[in-house]
Order: sequence, then C-alpha cells, then structure tokens
Amino acid sequence: MLIKNIFVAVRRFDTEHQAVALFSLLHVIGGGLAYAVVGPRVLAAGNSSTEAVDWPVLLVTAVFDLAVLEVLLYVIAVLLCGDGKRAGRLRAVTVFLISIHALLILGILLDFTLFNLLGTHLLDPMIIDYMKNPRIQKEINLSTGSIVMMAAVLLLIAAAEVGVRHGCRRFVARLAAWQLPVRRILVFAVVILIVPCAVATITVRHRNPAAALQADRATLLRQVIARVRVNDERKSEYTRPLHERYAAAEFPRLQRRPDILLIQVESLRADIFETTPHPKIEEFVAQYPVQESACHMSGATGTDYGTFSLLYGLSGIHFMACSEHGHRSWPLELLRANGYEVHGVTSSNLRKWQPAFFLNDQFDSLEAYTHLRFDHADRAAVTWLREFHRKRQRDRPLFQFVFLASPHYNYFYPEQYEVDTPVFDPESIQTIGITRLRGQRELLVNRYRNSIRYVDALVGEILEIYRDELARDELVVVVTGDHGEEFWEHGLFGHIAPLFYNERMQVPYIMYLPGVEPRTLPLSSHMDILPTIIDYCRPEEAFDLSAYVSGRSLLQPATAPVLATVTATGFPRADGRFCFVTEAYKHWVELQFDTIVPQRSTDLQDRPVDGADVVRSLNWCLRQHAAEVDRLHVPR
Repeated sequence: MLIKNIFVAVRRFDTEHQAVALFSLLHVIGGGLAYAVVGPRVLAAGNSSTEAVDWPVLLVTAVFDLAVLEVLLYVIAVLLCGDGKRAGRLRAVTVFLISIHALLILGILLDFTLFNLLGTHLLDPMIIDYMKNPRIQKEINLSTGSIVMMAAVLLLIAAAEVGVRHGCRRFVARLAAWQLPVRRILVFAVVILIVPCAVATITVRHRNPAAALQADRATLLRQVIARVRVNDERKSEYTRPLHERYAAAEFPRLQRRPDILLIQVESLRADIFETTPHPKIEEFVAQYPVQESACHMSGATGTDYGTFSLLYGLSGIHFMACSEHGHRSWPLELLRANGYEVHGVTSSNLRKWQPAFFLNDQFDSLEAYTHLRFDHADRAAVTWLREFHRKRQRDRPLFQFVFLASPHYNYFYPEQYEVDTPVFDPESIQTIGITRLRGQRELLVNRYRNSIRYVDALVGEILEIYRDELARDELVVVVTGDHGEEFWEHGLFGHIAPLFYNERMQVPYIMYLPGVEPRTLPLSSHMDILPTIIDYCRPEEAFDLSAYVSGRSLLQPATAPVLATVTATGFPRADGRFCFVTEAYKHWVELQFDTIVPQRSTDLQDRPVDGADVVRSLNWCLRQHAAEVDRLHVPR
C-alpha cells in the first residue's frame, strides 16, 4: 500500500505536488547552508582552531542528511495521509510536513542556544536525564511561562513555514503560467544538488571516518541516531572488562583502620573557592596538618565521571567498562574486606545518573535528598549525618561519603549567607531566554560565592559532628569538588562541555591524615585520593597498587613524571575527548574511531605551547595511557 501511494503521488506530480517538492528542497538547501555556517562554531570547541573544521564537508553531509530526512518525512506523510488524490489529503500532507519542520527548527534553535551557553547539545544524555528531574526543571525555571514562550515561538515558526509553503505554491504557479517545465527544473535541481552531495557524503564517510565523525556532530539528525546507536568502533578498547585480577584480588590486611570522611562539593572551582572567605575550612586547615595541592584535577568535567574517579581511583576512561561489566570499586572493596562500613549521603541524584547508576552499589546505604532544593537538601543531609553518627555502633570503622550540592546552578543558599551582592534573581530567567545570563556574570558569580559560604558553614558542622574522632586522631578527612565551573572565561557557562580549562576541572584538595606532616603537592588528581588513603592505612602485604588503580599514593615520592587523566562527560560513547595533565603541560586529545588524535597542548595556565619538548611530553602521555589500558583490562 505504501509503495502504491508513493507511486501514485509521483505519477500525479502536478502543481500542488511540485510546490511540496520545492518546499522540501528549500529546507534542504537552507538547512545545509545553516549547518555550514554554524558548524565550525559548534565543532571548534576542543579543537585548536576553527580552520581545523572542513566546512564543505559539513555542507555536503548536512544536505545529504536533510534530503534523506525530507524523503522519510514525505513517505511517512503519504502513509498517514493517503495518496494525495484529493486536495484535502494533500493539505494533510502539507500540514504534517509544516508541523514536523516547525518542531525540528525549534529543536535546532534550542540546541544552538544550549550549545552557546553550555557547550553541549540538547540530545546529550546528561541533558535529557537532567530534564527528567523535577528539581532540575524547577531550577532552570521550566515553568508555565517558559512553556508558553516556547509554544509562541513554535507558532511563529509554523506561521513562517505556512508563508514559505504559500510562496512555493505561487512560485510554481507563476512558472507554470510562463509555460516553463517545472517538473524538469525540480528534477534537475535535485540531480545537481542532492546527487553530488550523496556521492561526496558516502565517499567521505567511507574513506575519512574522522571527517565523517566531525560532520555527524553538526546535524540534529545524527544526534538522534547517536542517541540510540552505540558507536562500536569507538568503544572497543575502553569497554573491555577489567582484568580478572581486579575482581579476584586477595585483599591485604590494613594495619590502620581510621574512620574516613570524604566530602565532595558540587561545582567547587579552585580559584574562586580560594578567594571566597571560608572560615570554617580555614580554621580546620590552621588547626590540623593537611595535605594540599597547587593543582588538583578532578577526574572529569562532569559529576558522574568525576565521582567515579574519586570512588574508584581510576581515570574516567574505565567508566564504561565498570558500568557494563559490574565492576565494583577495588579500594572500597578493600576497605570492606577490612571490616569497614561504607555509607553515603547525597544531595545530588546519584540514583538517576545514566549510566552512572552503578555507583549506588558501592555503598552499604545511600541516603539521597533529591526532592528538595539544593540548599535545603544539603541541610537535610547534614541533619541525617548527625543522627546517623549519634546512633551508629562504634565496633567497625566507617567510610562516610558526603556530597553537598548548593554550589550547583542556581546556587541557592539561606538568606543570611548573602554577603556578596548584588545577585541575580533565578526566578527572572525563563528557559528560552537563558542566554541572558551572560550579561549578569558578576551577579551570577556573587551568587556562586554565597553558596560556597553556605557550604563552608555546613562543612564546619560536619567536622563538629566528628570532633571526638578528630581529637583521638582516628579520622581521615578529605574535602574536594566533583568539577569546576566556568563563567564565560572561555566563552561558555557551566561544566558539562568537553573543554579542559582550569576553570572547569581544577578543584580544591584538602586531606588530613593524622600524624602526617603538612605539605603542598605540585599536581594531584581525584584518582590519587583513595590510593593515598589505602597507603596511609599501611597494608601488611606488599602488592602492586597500579594493578588496581590509575592513581598513585601521594605519600610516596614520585619515581616517574606525574600524569593525571581528565575525561569529558560521556566518554567514550558521547564525545570521546579527554586530557592528559603533567606537571608542565595539558594535552587535549580526542578518540576518533580507536585513534587518539591530539587537539591542542597548553601549559598549566591554559596558554598554547609547542616545540619538541611538548611533542615528547605528548608521546610519553600516549605511551602511559596505552600501558594503563593494557594493564587494567582483559588482554585482547
């Protein structure tokens, strides 16, 4: 029936059908040109320059993809609305096409708005998961007003589409009145436009997968495909299960078993934290000999991979392997084997992160306050912690994970902590106009600083809960962040984008180990924290820590150059970008079809560098990376 309807529609290629064809052709041309214009802007994030983007590739692949989309839409319309013998049915086909076009254009506009703000896309899995969260909907003000505004924009787009469709009908009628062969003209246009683009696209994707990958990122259609299809070529190395010794380890006995308090704070950027008064934490640092770092890197630019690196002692490149094969955190399993209770309390929705839900399995219990505003949730978490501490038995050592979330956008806090003013009103920003935040940077940063003041007070309360353990030198304390937060220093806002600037990935690091002299390290990372704690607990048997973790013990002198690996959220399936950090350089790289392609190199202050020493550093990082993957994963 479908084939018959299409055949009839093609055979009856009269003026009205010609108008529909021209209407679709204009969308293909306009969409292709739009992608060619905005594509370099979209793809430049993480590349050394916009010149690295081949815009003709974007143009031809976009035209081809959109042409395929238009054909699919027409086929669906014919299937749903009939063969077009009647004018009413043809109008139904037109209404269907206009509606879908309007929705797609609205989606593209929202996508580009989101990218200009955060450097990520509307169909990013994290964005989709966030939008499912009622609390996130409330915080981005996805209110009735926002929905009405988007509906109004949609109606305006639809009205414009109707106007274009009417113009196509009149233009075709005018050509027919001039006795021009309209059908042949349209066929000729398709042949000289679509066919070469199809040939070029197939050639590019067959012969140059990297260019194809680059082009695919630019189209909404390809985003949809990527959302539902795993790119097998890009995951093979990184989703192999971890080495059998990882799960079958005979855990050594620990000679020390102090309680461990690990506090992670959402979006806690290092430089702003240092310049914002935090008296409670400062008092703690002044009273106790702590380990600090001049440059501490989170494991990722997003919460899920950053938390994974913290709890596993592994770089984020191993995230999917642990998720898909059910690998538990080796450091936490070691603690359990030595009698530890492992508990967590969080204001961030660890239970809803996909595919990071497996992190929940790391805890004997996980109390989550995700239905409240972040500042209220943090207060509830501290209240729970106080009650838990009062009631718990002291017959076993404790690993306590605490995740505070107030410094997450919209940066909420109680009124008495509003010290830095003026601040922006989060209720004044509608979703569709969220890019207006750029003009309120100072007000936004002030709000962020105030949320840090509030978190500092909460950390002070938590430390007070454990004052007896601190007095007896029976408590290890760690305070850090899950990632940083950019405020347009490099053109974007937030933390999700795969950009490896210090603002996004450098976080505070404060570790108190009773009896250890204070010092400041030149470079450390999240994947070093639990290995350091395990080393502090003095395992009786000698064992190779590197067989189980990516990090190193910060208590031991470095016997080789220090390397930290920071991943982008979604690695390896979504974006495939990560960054090697040494004591001298940062190397941005990208995984393209199992090939690691360098993107840029900078010093630790994000200034571009080049030269032979930079090349040697990058090559050393690549060798270390390959050795780590082979060491930790099942052999091929």
